[in-house]
Amino acid sequence: MTPIDPTDATANLGVGGSAYIPPVLSGGATRASTPASNEPVSSTAASAPTGEGRYTPGDELGRGGWGHVEQARDHQLERDVAIKRINRELGHATAIHERFLHEARVTGQLQHPGIVPVHELGVGEDGAPYYVMKLLEGATFKETIRATHSDPNGLPDGFSIDLLERFIAIANAVAYAHQQGVVHRDLKPSNVMVGRFGETIVVDWGLANHVDAWDETSPQEPLSEPPRSSGGSRSATATGRGAVLGTPAYMSPEQSLGDSETLGPATDVYALGVILYEVLTGANPFGSDSVETTLTLVREGRYRPPREINRRVPRALAAICTTAMAHDPADRYERAEQIVEDLQRFLVGEAVSVHDEPWWTPALRWCRRHPALTSGVFGSLAVLLVASTVFGAIIHRAYRAEQQARAEALERLAESREAGDAWLIGLSGSLQFFPGMEGLRGRLIDDAATHYAGLANELQSQGDDAPTQLELARCHLRLGDLHRLADRPDDSRRHYRLALSTFDQDGEALSWETRLESVNARIGLAMLDGFDRGALRSSLTEEAWLLGQLATTEVSGNRERRHRVANTLSRLALAFTRSDVGDAPEQIDRLVEAEGRAEYLVADRNEPRDHQLLQTVRDELCPLLRQEGRLAEAERLWLAETKRLEAFTQEQPDRPDLLQSLAFARMRLAGLRADSHHDHQAATGYRQAIDDLQRAWSLTDADAYYRRNVGVSLANLARSLPDDEVAEARLHEAMSELRAAVEATGPSAEDLARLADCYASLGRLSARRRDEGTLDFFDSAERCFAVLADHQPLSDRHRVALARCLGERASCRIDRGETGPARTDLQRADDLLLELTTTDLEVKTAAERLANQLRFCRAELLEAEGAVAAADTVRGEALTRLRELAQQEQAPPHRGRYPEAMQTLVDRLLERHDSDAGDWAEADRWLHKMAEVSPACTTVAPWRQRRALVYWRRGETDRAIILARSAEEASPGDPLTRALLIALGDAEDNELIAIRDATPGDRRLRFWIEQWLAAEDTQPAQPSQGPRR
Repeated sequence: MTPIDPTDATANLGVGGSAYIPPVLSGGATRASTPASNEPVSSTAASAPTGEGRYTPGDELGRGGWGHVEQARDHQLERDVAIKRINRELGHATAIHERFLHEARVTGQLQHPGIVPVHELGVGEDGAPYYVMKLLEGATFKETIRATHSDPNGLPDGFSIDLLERFIAIANAVAYAHQQGVVHRDLKPSNVMVGRFGETIVVDWGLANHVDAWDETSPQEPLSEPPRSSGGSRSATATGRGAVLGTPAYMSPEQSLGDSETLGPATDVYALGVILYEVLTGANPFGSDSVETTLTLVREGRYRPPREINRRVPRALAAICTTAMAHDPADRYERAEQIVEDLQRFLVGEAVSVHDEPWWTPALRWCRRHPALTSGVFGSLAVLLVASTVFGAIIHRAYRAEQQARAEALERLAESREAGDAWLIGLSGSLQFFPGMEGLRGRLIDDAATHYAGLANELQSQGDDAPTQLELARCHLRLGDLHRLADRPDDSRRHYRLALSTFDQDGEALSWETRLESVNARIGLAMLDGFDRGALRSSLTEEAWLLGQLATTEVSGNRERRHRVANTLSRLALAFTRSDVGDAPEQIDRLVEAEGRAEYLVADRNEPRDHQLLQTVRDELCPLLRQEGRLAEAERLWLAETKRLEAFTQEQPDRPDLLQSLAFARMRLAGLRADSHHDHQAATGYRQAIDDLQRAWSLTDADAYYRRNVGVSLANLARSLPDDEVAEARLHEAMSELRAAVEATGPSAEDLARLADCYASLGRLSARRRDEGTLDFFDSAERCFAVLADHQPLSDRHRVALARCLGERASCRIDRGETGPARTDLQRADDLLLELTTTDLEVKTAAERLANQLRFCRAELLEAEGAVAAADTVRGEALTRLRELAQQEQAPPHRGRYPEAMQTLVDRLLERHDSDAGDWAEADRWLHKMAEVSPACTTVAPWRQRRALVYWRRGETDRAIILARSAEEASPGDPLTRALLIALGDAEDNELIAIRDATPGDRRLRFWIEQWLAAEDTQPAQPSQGPRR
């Protein structure tokens, strides 16, 4: 899957950029549920009207940039058909008519089972042409590919035979068209219909071009009469050189250069290669979020080979695909038939023409085609191979232990336990991150647990000497780990306690090994829900003992023991944190030390478990740093973690667990940067995270899991973008992914909250434009929270989000004069905030700021109702409270965070209806305090922009220009900064008016532009007479 689908979103550049309309295409039509009539042909059918009158139009099935398709009833033959017409708003444009007639004639003259048949071409009463075609029932090939790759059982051999057979049908239809002298020029999966009864039909021949007899060996004659326009052009497409026609992600390199008239069959061969790429990988090779980037990738021939996306793709199939997609047309298959021939050879187990393979590869392929003969053997080998990779140490050591003497068995078991330490405290091996491998992972855990239970039983019968009891305790410890990983907490707790009972003696009397394992047992118990968190405090003495051990010769002089102590101390710090032992500063100190020890293990031992431990420590430490306002430290750690994971993914690009971890690290780093208003950096991080998630998604079958994460990333990205239209597009994409995930697995509380957040974000963007449908978005957000509340009580975080949504809807209603409903919304928002019981600093701070924003909104409501004096009183109270909130940001734990309340106070002071020099001076003082509290804020656009506004208020134009330009550099595209630069120059009024009118609901932007327009005949520093704030 690609993050943003230019394969359809840009649709057809040659015909005005018509958008994708699933599942109806411009060259064919589908119907979802309308049954065909089974009534016998009427005796009056022969006398039914002819021409356009014989059809009764029905529902519209789809609409593109210049044409639409509607269902109709053919009364002469008593059947349902599809009729394509030109959109009325295009009138009688000659070029459009010629293109339309061209498409109808080309499609009608291609008589092949794989091409949609045209029944009639005519002219309607309005003089516009139409043509009638078969009504197709089914789905697009694009949807079929996506469904197959989403099915956990859809690719049993690394590829789908059904998809390959359908692809062969497509290639056969294209080969027929080439023999008739027609090149499609817009082949893509969404232009292919997969019928309910097995038919595969190529549609949308609107860009097809008739070429001269390109293949002299063609066994068939070209079309009897190539389609021509009334002007005698060789092609009714009427496109000159330099026009880029087609869909960017499926264009050949030569097609992307705009040389449309010289394109031959080679360009369709290339498009077939791209389609085959999607058949094999489920992803488009050139997926990008912009047309320009996609065209650049196509022109340069830059894409990841199919086997990098899906390593299970057979090399022969990958060779067929890359040959068809060769950058130089001379290196491609000469004819589409050759692709068909090679695919058919592959399917019957023969060697293909473009790949040399050893003799046993076709034999293995034959075995896969006959699973009844080989499934038992190969199934066992496959399970054994994966098992040996993940549990090689445990199973191998355990096998040898059972064959040797008890003393040697104890030694081997000790080594086995060390090999499995990385599974402790949630680190259960990378299989847990392969969502398609949960079943295998569960079986391996069960097998290991059975094995250790057997060893424990054997050890119990072999005496009670210290070494035996130590190994028995270790077996119980490992069983506790395994049952915890298998989500069996009761069994896990029982084995941890059995392990501890072995160590139930005075700590000072325990051996070094025994005491270390007793700490590990307590760590395991701490990770179980329901464990008495206070009991872990007894391990504080153990922590002190471990710290002391690092200084002893017994440990410091033994590298292996240093590693074990460092590992246990790091995991103990994690257990303390998760069990809420100690306050936040104490937990941070422990985790900082744990991070240093984990880094030491990575540098000195460099085993996978050490890297996993380091990642886990940072995952716990960074949120605590953020909570305490130590954002710079948190950003440094996430940046280090991102770089570390980037290096790993470059070495192992096919590890979805690493790609997923990298994506999450990027998202957290981007979140920190968004909190600090480094929006450009945040947007870049979210885009990179989406790319990583897409790559991980392509390597697994966990469709819903990755849809959720991609949806969250897209929504976060949207909030960091300055361009409202782009942000809106990303939000719709986010909602599409989230809805698909919900449909697959059912809604969770977080799913509903995320959808509500997307609706609210769309409402904010819509409100800036004052769209008619603004309230609908906020209504939808409210309904999401209502559904959530029906299933479980709203959390305090959700209450704050709903209150914000209601406040924003109230503000929109005030603008519309709907004061009664606005008052109701404000009251409900206030009530929600009064219900909060949270002690979470982030939620509590957000609630306090929101409560004060609601006061300002209530002042606007009173003013709208004519109670100006009351409005001024409420506004004054709100301003006083805002100053108190700003004061709080100067001290811990707020200090170090981005001072949002201070920034809001600056806005209120600068934008008051009676703002004066005293307000501007106070605003300037708060800007200086912002820099003291959070020095990094001086590098971001919001601070620089407000500083420029202060200078403008004072009449210091030169300084204002310098600050405005630096704000523009920090966040390109911000409309207020752009307007300020225009106002500071010699621009005409109409430029400012155009910016204002583009987002008439942006109150802040409107306020300032009106100030600048009014200031043309006055001194800028004079008090403004703008709208009340």
